[in-house]
Formats: sequence, structure tokens, C-alpha cells
Amino acid sequence: SSYAGCTVAAEIYKDFDAIMRSSDTLSVFNEIIARKDSLEDNAETLEQLEAFYKEGSNQQKNYQDGKQICEWYSQNCSLQDLSKLEPIVSQMVEIIGLDMPFTRMNDLANLVFQASTVKAEIIEDKLKRIKKRIEADRDTISKELSEALKAELKDDQKDRLQVKADEITCQYEGWLNTLTVETPNMDSYVTASSNTVSGFRRFITGVMSEGGETPVRAKHVRIIECVPTVNKKITSADDVEKVVDAIRQKLLAELDGNDEIDLG
Repeated sequence: SSYAGCTVAAEIYKDFDAIMRSSDTLSVFNEIIARKDSLEDNAETLEQLEAFYKEGSNQQKNYQDGKQICEWYSQNCSLQDLSKLEPIVSQMVEIIGLDMPFTRMNDLANLVFQASTVKAEIIEDKLKRIKKRIEADRDTISKELSEALKAELKDDQKDRLQVKADEITCQYEGWLNTLTVETPNMDSYVTASSNTVSGFRRFITGVMSEGGETPVRAKHVRIIECVPTVNKKITSADDVEKVVDAIRQKLLAELDGNDEIDLG
């Protein structure tokens, strides 16, 4: 097994197993005498193990909290910027990886507190970004509806567009009210929101094309998504040219198979 103190616990167990193997008092006494040095050497270690593993131990709680934060970091470091957390996690991993971490429990407790604070800030910032993105998509729905209602449409067409937009608006309100720092997989809300905008645009196209007119094949493209990650920091005129060229190539590629491109 792999747990704090596992190696020394196994050694201590051997002594007690040998001592308690017999119910004969003399045999027990002789084993204690024979293992006197080992018992004395491990006395302090046994106290550390008992203090760590006793029910309600703060050391054990900090240790488990530290492991959870390290696991969370490992699962998310490739998906978002966790550079603020990296040096703290590195120190925690070092302590948690020790066979005998008990003398460094105070250090671990301080690191867990620091890591918890930074993690909470990271999650809060992510929540704000995602809510802002969802609110922007909600505003896009309103703009798309407003533009569509300006077109020459029948009343029933306009009514259907309005009803659909109202349904989507309620959906967005539900998302925004549901999202908290405790929400797992926040990124799924962004994906769902993006799909909702695309779906509403298709719905508008379908309604407006009723009557035999050929629908316009449109594609929504976010400009920032046209720029490769490595080119998103501009420090020179050459960088500007690279960005402009990347956008040009992306838009030309999207025009192949579409009648128009909506920029966002």
C-alpha cells in the first residue's frame, strides 16, 4: 500500500505481531525484552502515526485536502493557466510524497491554506469570464432578433421568432442563476451557449426562407478564433502582419461553402 508512514508502520507491526502471537505470558515478556531496542527506537514514530491517524485529526484533514488540491491541479493545469498555483503545489507534492511527512505537517497546513486561497481566486475569475461570455451570447440573441424583425416578414413569422428568442432568454437566465464556483465543468456552459447562438441563427434563416426563397448559407466566425495561440501576443510590426494573414486565410477558407460570414 501507499500511504503516509506505510514503511515504518509495517516494521512496527512486525514487532507487535511477534509479541502478541503467543498468549503465554512468559513468551510475551521474552519477546518484549528481545525487541526492546526496536520498540524504543520506534516509540516516537508510533506517537506520530497515532496522532496523524486518530479520528478527527487536523493533520489528516490537511493531508487529504492537500492531495485533493494536487489532483485538481493535475487534472486542470493543461486546460487553463494555473501558474499562480504551480509553485505551491510543487511544495505540497514534495511533502505528500514523503513516507514520513509528519514533522512537516505545519508546513503542509500553511501550503494548503495558500493553495486553497489561490484556487478559489482562479475559480472565481473563471466564473466571471464564463458569465461574461454567456451574457455576451445572450445579447447576441437579442441583436439577431432585432435585426430579423426589421425584415419584411409576416406577423406569424415574427411571432415565432419572438417566442423562440424568449425561450432562449429564459434558458440563459437559468444558466446564469445556476452557475456558481461550485459548478463542475463550467466550460460546458460556454459550449452550450455557443451552440444555442448558432441554432438560433439557423432558426432565423429557416423562418426567413419560408416562401420559396433560397436561404443564405451563413457562418459565424469569431475573429479571435482565427488567430493561432502563438500569435496572440503582438510585440512588433511583423506580428501584426502574421495576425492579419491568419485572419485573411481563415476567412477565405470559411467562404468556401458559405454565402456570407458574420463576424463576432
